Amino acid sequence: MTLKEKLQKLMDDLEKNKKKPGVMADLRCGLIPSREFRAWPHIARNGFNLELDRERIPALVTAFAFACQPDAASEKENMGDVLRRIACGNGGSDGLTTFALRFNRILACETSKEVALHLKAVLAMSKTQGIPINHKGLFWDLVKWETDESVRREWANHYFAVNKAKGKDAKGDEA
Repeated sequence: MTLKEKLQKLMDDLEKNKKKPGVMADLRCGLIPSREFRAWPHIARNGFNLELDRERIPALVTAFAFACQPDAASEKENMGDVLRRIACGNGGSDGLTTFALRFNRILACETSKEVALHLKAVLAMSKTQGIPINHKGLFWDLVKWETDESVRREWANHYFAVNKAKGKDAKGDEA
């Protein structure tokens, strides 16, 4: 089974189980090292190899993100957009500067495992602030994190984009 097929199976399984508090609680343990094992059955039954970090980590983060915030964002959005919305809070851009330190620590991560540890709090904040997540995009970004520098650049572009602060998209059109 390909990673794409595994991801689709995982997303279908998450949708099917989103009203089951026990399953969602298990998935929210996926980014807590001492409790990660509680999420393993939900990941493994969808075909992910638990011994391969390249598969396990993105699946755990995606499942954790869904368990925290099942609302899906546009496929064009990435974690740079989520972090920007958290930083800006109630419409202001003042938080971009102070939150940039956290964002830069995420960009400096060398492995998807390091990114996962930093994203745990961010994903929990997305729920409290009602910010949707592009779950599939997050999965693929983490799969590519260690081999494709463009993922970091895309997140940074979405986070620091000047046009977004003025209510315009990257092309300059009104959002």
